[in-house]
Amino acid sequence: MIRIVTEKQDEICRDILNGLPEWFGIPAVIERYAQDALKNTCLAYIQDNTAVGLCTIKTHTAIHTELALIAVRKDRQGQGVGTGLVKEAIAFLKQDNPQMKYLSVKTLDPDAGDPHYLKSYTFYKQTGFEDFEKFPGLWAPENPCLMMLQRV
Repeated sequence: MIRIVTEKQDEICRDILNGLPEWFGIPAVIERYAQDALKNTCLAYIQDNTAVGLCTIKTHTAIHTELALIAVRKDRQGQGVGTGLVKEAIAFLKQDNPQMKYLSVKTLDPDAGDPHYLKSYTFYKQTGFEDFEKFPGLWAPENPCLMMLQRV
């Protein structure tokens, strides 16, 4: 079951991200995501009374929202949790704001060659995102950013 979370989003976020050091290995970054989960719309995928995945979405304009975070516990990856979260986020956006046109996500550019982020990139492609724009200096030269986009 996927639902909007309005309590303890930060705790859920920390719990999931701490189990994914390949993607989220910097404590300060985990804390920033946890604090952002309190400010943005947060959806959690609940199985057996436990959040096994979550995503946060941040609306930037009347027509553009960002998938600011998506994370799935390692033992639940590849089981449709992430795909379900993306689909539910899109359904929420369509219902909440019929004017919404675009959902974006930022990820490490696949040219960087990181095997974990190559999995993320493949996931985003499979869920309907397309390469949109590269930002080589947004994060750091060694961590080039790729913005991906899909129509809602």
